[in-house]
Amino acid sequence: MTVSLALKRSNEISAKTGERIRALAEKRGYKPDPTMRKLMYHLKTRTEARFKATICALIAEDPKGPITLDTYPNRIKVGMKERAEQLGYATDLLNLNDFPTKEQINRVLINRGIEGLVVLPLRYISDLTDRISWDQFSTVVVTSALQAPKFHSALPNHFDNVTKSINQILELGYSKIGFITLKDWGRRTLHRWEGGIAWHNCFRELPQIKIFSESLANPTDYATLIDWLAKNQFEVVIAEPLTQVPFQEIFNQLPIQKRPQIITMSWPTPLAIAGVDQLPELIGKAAVEILDGLIVRGEKGIPQIPYTTMIEGKWVKADLKDIPIKKSIGKSTGSRRVT
Repeated sequence: MTVSLALKRSNEISAKTGERIRALAEKRGYKPDPTMRKLMYHLKTRTEARFKATICALIAEDPKGPITLDTYPNRIKVGMKERAEQLGYATDLLNLNDFPTKEQINRVLINRGIEGLVVLPLRYISDLTDRISWDQFSTVVVTSALQAPKFHSALPNHFDNVTKSINQILELGYSKIGFITLKDWGRRTLHRWEGGIAWHNCFRELPQIKIFSESLANPTDYATLIDWLAKNQFEVVIAEPLTQVPFQEIFNQLPIQKRPQIITMSWPTPLAIAGVDQLPELIGKAAVEILDGLIVRGEKGIPQIPYTTMIEGKWVKADLKDIPIKKSIGKSTGSRRVT
């Protein structure tokens, strides 16, 4: 058991003992045997299930308030918990902002026997390099808002999701389409939504999709968006994030007949009548599967070359209606590429 724990770089044995055992293993040319691992897994699944370690979901919320998760991160956590239990892990949840120092959060994580971390979606672009001793844990992230350090990740396929939405909207016959996002929100998705719109505008025939990407931090900013909507008279608008801006208040300032249908990239969302379900439960499950591999291989700390697993979302039509008389508009597949 001690040898196994040492090879997995577990915190259950001392660092000195672990280093000594790993040095001996390397000297003798030890390599993991996947066949033996498969056999051991088979034997373990025949016995009564028991947790082999704990993985912890990390958030960074206001420390003065209770821990609350909106629909998207909570669905990720549900998927995490389900897959973790299937693999024999217990799960925990900690708020980074409850711990003023790195030493405090490190002590709690180690005392709770936590081997792996999953960083849940963050409200702001963040650098957490000095918040945790990352070299003591295996870590996966499910957010693009973590600017540093860079870890292996499980994320929505934002580019594919927005192009999927465009295709579905065109198929239904709509031709006057707009896209709204916050100025800083593009950084959170690495501008993959805007990239999908730009790809459509560059390589497909009409209709061109117009993009609004400005700050809407204050009510004084809303007039700019209202003017843009009124000028373009869109039939459909892809808008995100619908939970961060009072879009209902903004759209209510337009005449009823000029209010566009709203599509979301994070279904279900208030106001939207259709959109893409990013399937956050699957993102949570994928994160745990990546994390399990890291823990079993004893890979801790910041990876030299992080990789990303992307999860394709599912289009949900809901109440978006077909427009038969405009059906031909969305059929074009011609290229607009200029060489």
